[in-house]
Amino acid sequence: MNAGVRRLFFCSLLIACLPLQAASTAPLAGFHTVSLHNGFNRIRLADRPATVAYAWRENYNAHGFSLASIYLDDADATGKTSLLLVPAFGDNHDPNKEQFEFARSGGADCLLRDFRLLTAGDKALLVIAMREPGTSYTDAEAVHFDVYSLRRNDEGIPGRPHFYFSLDRRIEASRPYCDVGEALKEELKL
Repeated sequence: MNAGVRRLFFCSLLIACLPLQAASTAPLAGFHTVSLHNGFNRIRLADRPATVAYAWRENYNAHGFSLASIYLDDADATGKTSLLLVPAFGDNHDPNKEQFEFARSGGADCLLRDFRLLTAGDKALLVIAMREPGTSYTDAEAVHFDVYSLRRNDEGIPGRPHFYFSLDRRIEASRPYCDVGEALKEELKL
């Protein structure tokens, strides 16, 4: 093996051995988690007034859940305001799959799905954490985090609203978890 190939091999090996978590959390640096409560949350998103509607859906068992939907205030040329729904596009299988609400759900012991809304000036991220139920809701299973970035459709491309979240990447947790809330804290420091 010549020196150039050997150097390339060892550099590749070194990069492969770097911790995934450090590389994965770097794009989240500088963002702040938006604290949400049940009800209407007035926030700033893309440096504009926005509302996150966050509500509980009782199920009268251990599987009630919360849903959030995100809206931006928009003003036309006359100053008349309206609410714009801000959906998310994409999942690991379909880049055009559209989500209108974001869930916090699971069982009495562990959350199987949760999300965090992050902002930094005119930028915003939506991080959705998910795990499969396994054989029971209390199993530790693989967790992944889908990271969406807020985008603008200034060109008026058909099929996309003016503001929307678009899937950027998926981060795999370093170990199995029962509760995705714990995984968000441990893996992404959210």
